[in-house]
Amino acid sequence: MIFIESISNALFVAIASDSTIVNSGFTVVHEDAFRADGGIYPWVGIYTGEFQILPHVVSGNKPWEANIDLDIIVAEQSMESGQNAGLRLSAAQSLVLAVVNSNKNLDGQVQIINSIVGSPIERPHDTEDTVYANLITCTYEVRA
Repeated sequence: MIFIESISNALFVAIASDSTIVNSGFTVVHEDAFRADGGIYPWVGIYTGEFQILPHVVSGNKPWEANIDLDIIVAEQSMESGQNAGLRLSAAQSLVLAVVNSNKNLDGQVQIINSIVGSPIERPHDTEDTVYANLITCTYEVRA
């Protein structure tokens, strides 16, 4: 059996306990609603995305296999009308990706990362205190 919540939690623990992330003042949440509150940035949220599980019969000798997407939202805020929000987001994202790269099998929870895909979340360009965010989707291969 494959326990998706355990895998998602392993990614959360890896990011939330990383000393650089902690010392940089990140707010790290697991499956919490994305909030635009001031004073919580840099912010990282870990969420379960899409998954596909291929179960096998109990009497068979083949393991269950799955591809599980874990979504990471990385957000940063600029108190200067967005002037440096992009640079701040890029720096925050680099720290998070370094943690993902340093623990590719999530302490034995998964076999490998199949892909990492990033995309920007819609960014308003006409407001002060602008929040910039990126969605990073890590696809993990799991056998159990």
